[in-house]
Amino acid sequence: MMRRFSSLVHSRVPAMLALPVLLAGCGDSGEGAFLPPERDPIAVQAVNDQIMTDPDLSARNEANAALTTSTDHSIPPVVGTREAISSAQQEALELIKGTGAIPALPDDIEEGDALNVEAGIGLQGMAALTPEFAPCAGGLGYTARWAAEWPAIMPIYPRANLRESAGNTAGGCALRSASLLTPVAYKDVAAFYLEKARTEGLRASIRQLGPAYVVSAAGRGVEARVYIAPTAYGQTRLDIVLQGGD
Repeated sequence: MMRRFSSLVHSRVPAMLALPVLLAGCGDSGEGAFLPPERDPIAVQAVNDQIMTDPDLSARNEANAALTTSTDHSIPPVVGTREAISSAQQEALELIKGTGAIPALPDDIEEGDALNVEAGIGLQGMAALTPEFAPCAGGLGYTARWAAEWPAIMPIYPRANLRESAGNTAGGCALRSASLLTPVAYKDVAAFYLEKARTEGLRASIRQLGPAYVVSAAGRGVEARVYIAPTAYGQTRLDIVLQGGD
């Protein structure tokens, strides 16, 4: 019995030693062997398509998670791929009925006091920056419904991630505000809102507040301020405050 076992072990040792050589030979299959498979265009379209979400269910249940991350679960991560940025820019162009490119920002932009958007300024603070909005800013109520029912005249930027939204329609107020993040460059976002206001027939202007821009628009029963600034993570923070509108 022992002789048969010893013979069996010795007969398998050369084969086991030869196995790494065979496996190494399999890896050298020529150029392109390790290229990732092409993306399925149907899957890409499904992922990039607009979806309905419930902001109250955006947090993940990590009760049984083996690994977790430090996040406050306030919003989903911003997708900054080239495809996502290109799709957002294309949808923005369609919103202004554009066929070419959105005009770049003018060179002679008026400058004002710097606005530090990283200082934790909330929607009430943003609204209170405009004297006309200040009386209604204190009564803002927070819910994603305000963003879902946003007027198209000065829309939420396509595919942007909603951070929070609020509004106040009490006591004759018609104020709403929204804070968002987008991977699109902040100058491109500012150029979109300036052009959108003009194509809607609104009186529009732009000022530079340090690294940030503010686009002001008024007319047709609407007054708006759009604050656009780069973040430390290479994204664009966008805060819209709008009074009036359907």
